[in-house]
Amino acid sequence: MNLNLLRNKLALVIVLLTGSAITSFSQQDSTKIKVAEDVFVSQQDPSVNKNGETDMGVSIDEKNSDSRETYLKFDISGLSGKGGLVSVDLSMVAAVKKEAPWTLIPHLYINIFGCTKPWSETTLTWNNKVDSDPEIIAEGDITAEGGRYEINGIGADTTTLKKYIETAMKNHQQFVSFVIKGKQETPNSRIWISDMIWEPARLIVVQDVDLDEPGYVVVEAQSLSIASANNATTISVDNGSLQLNAAILPVNADIKRVQWSVLDESGKATISPDGLLTALDNGTVNVIADAIDGSWLRAETVITITGQDYTWAEKNIIVNGDFSSNSTWYGNVNIVDGVGMFAPETVTTNPWDAGVIQEMKLPYDKKDLNYIFSFQIHSDEDRSLLVFMQDHNNDYTKYGISTDAESNGSSWWTIEHVPSTPTFYHFHVNFTNMAVNCSQHLTFGVGSSISPIYVDSVSLMTAEDFASKALTIHNNNLKVYPNPVGAANELTVSLATENER
Repeated sequence: MNLNLLRNKLALVIVLLTGSAITSFSQQDSTKIKVAEDVFVSQQDPSVNKNGETDMGVSIDEKNSDSRETYLKFDISGLSGKGGLVSVDLSMVAAVKKEAPWTLIPHLYINIFGCTKPWSETTLTWNNKVDSDPEIIAEGDITAEGGRYEINGIGADTTTLKKYIETAMKNHQQFVSFVIKGKQETPNSRIWISDMIWEPARLIVVQDVDLDEPGYVVVEAQSLSIASANNATTISVDNGSLQLNAAILPVNADIKRVQWSVLDESGKATISPDGLLTALDNGTVNVIADAIDGSWLRAETVITITGQDYTWAEKNIIVNGDFSSNSTWYGNVNIVDGVGMFAPETVTTNPWDAGVIQEMKLPYDKKDLNYIFSFQIHSDEDRSLLVFMQDHNNDYTKYGISTDAESNGSSWWTIEHVPSTPTFYHFHVNFTNMAVNCSQHLTFGVGSSISPIYVDSVSLMTAEDFASKALTIHNNNLKVYPNPVGAANELTVSLATENER
């Protein structure tokens, strides 16, 4: 028995010994895994990569040469050491797009295939698509508009998807991939099974701590160390990176992967799941590698960082917060003269039914820091605005904690009267409650009125980094003349380009 299972069983014993009034307890644990990558390929656009689409395509339409297939990828490494599988469901919202003629489809039958060949959501097209495994592992009829479906098997057998995940765990795979195809002629069928929508697809896995897990760890790690090329311990190039590798012994240990994190000391850096450390600010950082096989081994190393220009954009968790593009924003948004204009076509029942959304990437190991969430807004008419951060992977929990007067105690802020002149709002928030598998979504809920809200300078950064804004000096962008000021005491300020700040 591995140590994780032993720890869980001991916890259950403690519950029984200390809770004499308790007559039952749960031995099961449910994990909702968000989509790691997703893309669909289209026969009608055979060389076009469809990454970034909010809805996926699934159809057989040979008559119009417009068949579509969707690829989904999930990271299952977090399942190791938690217990045997009880059930596995692929959950999705199969809402057919509301524009005619897509709503005329009476039935949409799908087949789900496994896929063991590598693929990337940024490069996959119909012309270069990889083949799926030959066996169908799940199937379903997804027809009701707006319905959520949890597909787990073939016909009456609800275990086929679970068995597929069990095999992947036995092989110690980090990812599992699926290819979703139409089962019969279903022209024009595009459905919402993306990671970028209100109800993203997810893999729901239930495990039982009394069951030895598939992929049960027989040989645990006995030693763990961190190494780099030429034993380098420094980064001296701006935004430079250093690949770190975890060395696990014995060589026949079942699981050779680790969980990476970085603790900022006097410097700052980020680290990818595969150990690529990227420098942000000068100083030292402590890099940590934790074994995930239940051995509880940890290795640490100190990296020294120099030569960095830590910019405002690098401090900001929000990408394109200045609306230099809309590549990371989706929903009711247009960009006008470098400002985001958020305006729904109609008033919605709830403000969040019409929103502008960005999926954030706040590192989990930075969740306990204090952050400032800031933006500038104005509107031509008196109207309200709802802004919130929620976890799409865990029942849409508002996972942030805020004490601002406009909040409800969580990462949920209501501005009752949006001002008519551009005004900054600064909110305090931390994310101590953030789950390790959190799917972080920032939403501006604008459905209360069709009057546009103009949004700019959206940022989320640590309170320390936000405070440094006052120290930022921008050179060569501002011209002041005459110098000294002339007899008329008039001062003219000229920007080098339009919309410059």
